[in-house]
Amino acid sequence: MADDPPVVLHVGCPKSGSSALQHDLTWNPRRPIVGQVGMESEYVALDAHGTILRGEALAAFASLYAAHYANSADIHDLVALPTEEMAAVAAELRAMRAGGVQPVLSYELWLQAGRRMVHRFTAALGQPLHVVAYVRDPVSWLRSLYWQRRHAEPLTTREWIDERARRACWATSLSHWRSAPNVVRLDVRLGSRGIMADFAGVMGWDPALQDSRCNGSISGEFARFLVRHDVGDALSIAEAKFAWERWSAGAGDLDPLPEVFGAEDIASIMAHTMSSSLELLEQCDNDIRARIKADRRWWSAEPSVHAVRPGRQPADAPVTEADRLLELTLTSLVAADGAWRQSEQRLRLAEARAALSEAGRIEAESARMASDARAHDALWRRSEAESLRVEADSYRRAAESRCAHAEMVARFAEARCHPLEERLAGIAARERKNSNAPLRLFERLWRRTA
Repeated sequence: MADDPPVVLHVGCPKSGSSALQHDLTWNPRRPIVGQVGMESEYVALDAHGTILRGEALAAFASLYAAHYANSADIHDLVALPTEEMAAVAAELRAMRAGGVQPVLSYELWLQAGRRMVHRFTAALGQPLHVVAYVRDPVSWLRSLYWQRRHAEPLTTREWIDERARRACWATSLSHWRSAPNVVRLDVRLGSRGIMADFAGVMGWDPALQDSRCNGSISGEFARFLVRHDVGDALSIAEAKFAWERWSAGAGDLDPLPEVFGAEDIASIMAHTMSSSLELLEQCDNDIRARIKADRRWWSAEPSVHAVRPGRQPADAPVTEADRLLELTLTSLVAADGAWRQSEQRLRLAEARAALSEAGRIEAESARMASDARAHDALWRRSEAESLRVEADSYRRAAESRCAHAEMVARFAEARCHPLEERLAGIAARERKNSNAPLRLFERLWRRTA
């Protein structure tokens, strides 16, 4: 239908507030009026197996993670799905739209997918798409990414910038989506702590929606802890940050995120991204264009422009003691979330097994009853066949007996030459018609005429 709402794809640079949006949409499902009367929106997630998660299934999926939010799968996993599975996804989304519901899918890293992957993905969805993309000034975004990823990468700071700065060239990434099949609208937005209200404005939702407080920037405590400790896979930064924000009720940072980029590093980032930022201006609406132009962080290499905001200083305490306290706190928070998550998983698994066991029992009982019914039916058929066989055999023997009797009478009449031949022939003819006459009758007649 031409009036059906398009599917909305929320994409963005990581660390631009996207996870807060996903958190709010996952746990506060809203269906506000959008576009035209009666048109609703619903946040859904598309997993790597091609399953669209909605409602309770979406909340259950989100509860598997300590961060407690759900997003769709990586675009590489989705384009690798068999054609028929993606066709089923497209059909389900199309059915939602035809029913007056506008699906909203979200994964921030979709923004940075390559052109070929983007075009294959949007072509497979096969329906009108509205892309809402969030971007952030390159230096602050790369700083946040550096602290959350740098500790696991054996590169110098300058090498890391040379390797990663191209990911902050938003104009290139946006061009892949703007030219992709089925994309009918693309909105470029600025990532901020007010991302939920901003997204609601783009969608035409209730502007009074409140933003989540679960996406605070990584704090100095986290950053210094990562520098001093190799947490590896034992601690997910995103999960730890969300757990910290949730349990501490948004108490805020004790100290600011340390500065990591010097003047030369910032100059290098600006050199890598300046031309893309200028091109980005042509892809925005007037409001966003004016805001980017007025924000010196997009254009200036002066370190003071990109300075880290001041924060409250932590209480004086030995570093080792503070580290130990933070380590215990983070580990306990994530462990608590993990234990709850595992309990939920075990409960769902037990419920699934119980349902499967009951279904198996019912199926086995049905199979047994069906087997018994087939056995009784076969026995009845064998009995019926045997009865018919006995009856047929009786008829056959009777027929053979009658034929033999009649034949004997005929032979008897033909073998004797006697004045009574015509009489005997008449008797034989009658006997052919009535083979029930006993043989001894003919024997007595013969003796009388001999």
